[in-house]
Amino acid sequence: MSNEWIIGGNAVDRVYVTVLIKPMDNFSPIVEIGDSFTVIEGNKSLISTFHLNITDIDTSEEDVICTIIDQPSHGYVENFSPAPGSERPRKGIPVTAFSAADVIDDYISYVQSIHKGLEPIDDKFTFSCSDGINTSPTMLFPIQIEPSNDEVPEIYMREFYSHGRYRSHY
Repeated sequence: MSNEWIIGGNAVDRVYVTVLIKPMDNFSPIVEIGDSFTVIEGNKSLISTFHLNITDIDTSEEDVICTIIDQPSHGYVENFSPAPGSERPRKGIPVTAFSAADVIDDYISYVQSIHKGLEPIDDKFTFSCSDGINTSPTMLFPIQIEPSNDEVPEIYMREFYSHGRYRSHY
């Protein structure tokens, strides 16, 4: 038995080995609902990390995907980051999923769009986040809607007739 390494017919004194240790990915994303989230009726508001904080110690933020399970009733969630391969923002398009990186990069908003003839005071959506292997529990994101005097008053008139006599006392 020899202590020599032979590679390609040549004796080698040393061998350098590079080892890459990857995390095991055995932790679910941690989702924290923070400060109360408020939007003015008919407007939109940014969902920041103060409102929604998503972390995963063994997965990058780009790879943690949050899927909306129950959409909001009085609006929608939008991701106005450019679509992959595009430079144009996706404003005004409801989404069904977003990444933790999108929240960190301030690309996620709630748009309060359904308010004509209504005066909603709250909304909500449910979602869960996954790193591709592990999934967080389903979370509820509550939304407070501040009413706004945004509708033009409507006046309804109806003709009516009175049968009777007019009496004057002079």
